[in-house]
Amino acid sequence: MEETPLGKVSASGLSFPTSMAFSPDRSALYVTNFGFGFPAGAGQIVSVQVPN
Repeated sequence: MEETPLGKVSASGLSFPTSMAFSPDRSALYVTNFGFGFPAGAGQIVSVQVPN
C-alpha cells in the first residue's frame, strides 16, 4: 500500500469506478470498474483486499 499526502492507496489503475461495498466481514472492498460510458457487458467487479 502506498502512502500519499491524501491517504493510503489501496487500488489503482481503475477506469471510472462508480460504486463500492464491503464484504460482510470487511476483509474485502468490492469496486465496480468501467461503471459508466462503456459498452454493455464491459463492466467489472474488482475485489480489493483490505489491510488490517
